[in-house]
Amino acid sequence: MPGIGAKTAAALVARYGAVEQILAAAQTGNDGFPAGAATKVLAAADYLAVAPAVVRGRTDAPVPELDDALPRTPADPAALVELADRYGIESSINRVLNAIAH
Repeated sequence: MPGIGAKTAAALVARYGAVEQILAAAQTGNDGFPAGAATKVLAAADYLAVAPAVVRGRTDAPVPELDDALPRTPADPAALVELADRYGIESSINRVLNAIAH
């Protein structure tokens, strides 16, 4: 939401829901709606009225089934060891390997 910080925007979404409900709450002076945020929301009302249609993703696009299971072992263990040694990330690689093994 234009002019509103991320924390305030998150709090408004948590309390009121979607942009449409936030705008309606600001317009009706809903109890507890922060005055400063209401001013900013109302100033951006024209933008907020059309924003949902612009930014919403498609929900009717066909998406094929996908096997998203992580492999239990690396495809090329030697290459992984080489990368870990080269970049000094052995500890991080070991945590990843431990996580995918379980």
